[in-house]
Parts: sequence; structure tokens; C-alpha cells
Amino acid sequence: MMKLLLTGFEPFGKHKVNPSWEVAHRIAAQPPKGIEVLAKRLPVSYTSAWPVLKAAIRDYQPDVVLMMGVAPKRTGINFERVALNLDDSASADNDNTVRTDSIIRNNGAMAYISTLPVKAMRDATLAIGIEAKVSNSAGTYVCNHTMYECLHYIRHRKLPAKASFIHLPALSDDPSSMPLADMEKAVRMTIDTIRDRL
Repeated sequence: MMKLLLTGFEPFGKHKVNPSWEVAHRIAAQPPKGIEVLAKRLPVSYTSAWPVLKAAIRDYQPDVVLMMGVAPKRTGINFERVALNLDDSASADNDNTVRTDSIIRNNGAMAYISTLPVKAMRDATLAIGIEAKVSNSAGTYVCNHTMYECLHYIRHRKLPAKASFIHLPALSDDPSSMPLADMEKAVRMTIDTIRDRL
């Protein structure tokens, strides 16, 4: 049975509900057939998010780490392909920390690439009528930071786990929003796609 570590973030800024966590805990409550799911809520914090995720990887020893966050200005489901070794955002995290031109790991690669099949995940989502795309930038905020640290850790510890990141649209009345039920449906299809390809 495939062991999946599924993460979402806590609310932050004006986002009183973070759909990434809502989707994660809903899926963990009713996991797909043949998959064991552990959902973990991460703090929106440069300093705290990765230690929480790292401890979960160490303790749970998942086959797959699927991280999720919200990208308010994007439409559709965004399957992230690249994590940069850079923190650089005018937005403060939940610790009120702002990072500008800050390297994440001095000894790390300039970037890491998702080790999950992002194009197959996108195509499966499109096939069920939900807008989706492959993105080549996870941004330079806490989502990117967490994706980078996760891929760096897996690479340097030579772990067998595969990992990637999904950005969901915001839950709001703006044009980029999407019903939570559609987000959950898309992520469930993504998980089925991963299981079928492992």
C-alpha cells in the first residue's frame, strides 16, 4: 500500500480559510482505495514549516510527499515543476518575517525539479474537466521554500520518496476562485495518477 504524506498550510493574511489544508484533511478522512494518507498542516513560516514537514517525513517514511498551498492570483490547479533556492517576497509570513534575496541553502542546488509526473497529473485533471497547468515557478514565498527544502532533503538523504507541490486557487469571489469540491476532486485524481505510475 502506498504511503502518502499530504500537506496543506494554515490560514494567512486575508485568507481565513486555506483550501490546501481543507483538501488535505478531507482526503485523509476518506483516503483513496489502496493508499494510506497522513495529512499534516504546516505553519506559514519560513523557519517553522520545514521542521514540521521534516519530522513528518522522518516519522512516517512516506512513499510520496504531496505538498499543497494556495496561490491567490493563479487560476486552475497548478502543478509545480521547479523549486528555487531563493526566498524573496514582499509579503510577510505568519511570524511577520519578510525575506528579500535570501538563499535557502548555501550548499544547495540552484533549483530542484519535482520527482512526480507533473504533466500526467495535469492531463488527468484536465480530463475530468478541471482547469490545470504545469507551472515552472512555485514562487519565492513559503510554498517554494518548503518544496525546495523537501526535495533537497530527499536528494541528500537518498530517500526513495517522490515529492511535488500543487498550488490551488483561492477560496473567494474573485475570478480565479474554484469550488472546494472541485479542488478536492482534482487532488484525488492526482493521487490516483501517482499511484498508477509508481
